[in-house]
Amino acid sequence: MDNLPSVIICGCAKDCSRYIDGVFKNIEMLKEIFEVRTICIAFDVSSDDTKSKLLKKKEHYNIILLEDDRPLINCTSDGKLRVINICNARNRYMKYLSDLKDKPEYFIVMDMDDVCSKKIDINPIKLVVNDSDNWDGITFDNPRYYDFWALSIKPFTVSCFISDDILNTMRIMLKNLQEKRKGDSLYIDCESSFNGFGIYKTRFFKCFYSPLHMKIIHDINDIYQCFNDYSIKYSNFFENNIIDCEHRAFNMIAKIKYGARLKICKQQIFDDYTGEHASWLYE
Repeated sequence: MDNLPSVIICGCAKDCSRYIDGVFKNIEMLKEIFEVRTICIAFDVSSDDTKSKLLKKKEHYNIILLEDDRPLINCTSDGKLRVINICNARNRYMKYLSDLKDKPEYFIVMDMDDVCSKKIDINPIKLVVNDSDNWDGITFDNPRYYDFWALSIKPFTVSCFISDDILNTMRIMLKNLQEKRKGDSLYIDCESSFNGFGIYKTRFFKCFYSPLHMKIIHDINDIYQCFNDYSIKYSNFFENNIIDCEHRAFNMIAKIKYGARLKICKQQIFDDYTGEHASWLYE
């Protein structure tokens, strides 16, 4: 590409020192595809040297650290509560992006942990950027897909963690994903996804993240179909103040309000995932 499309790379960092070097090697490779204007990182107080490593990277990269002086929610006894801290961090980089007068064409959301620290294959990214007329937000598949909390593919649009049988729902979602992979199409249509790395057209994502289940964004017909076809029940659907993955509202509001077309590219950009998330599905 003669004129590289502009991008800001966004991420959240907490206790991820050992992965920083690998992530930045991948950011360096992304410069073959994008004009990287800024690396915008929402940083939360860490127990390791994450901050000092990021400050060291500032010697070679245009990095903006967005720190928050609000105390973190103590989530040691409840893993779901982590999403509130992560959501607050993500909204810091979205606030930075929304305040820019000269906005980039794209922004990339990239996890700063193990998910994005191994060597990236940029060829699928080149492929989808050259085909950007067909999508507005895109993530990438992996044979060991792990991010089922963020994943919404019709009719499984409600969080699997709201279902009455979480583990069985995830198994059914995995089987559905495996079926969607078949065929010649490059993409899988979705309502929400993440899986550690996403590319978004800035003009379609003028929204913020939410850590709460939002009933209004869901089609009740999806719930009926899940029950009728798969015996999946969402008994808590109408309850208030239920924690949900922050990506779901972010993606689905962009689709509903701004008409964003959301896709999962069937090609993978990282090796088969071997981390702890959802590892039991593949053992």
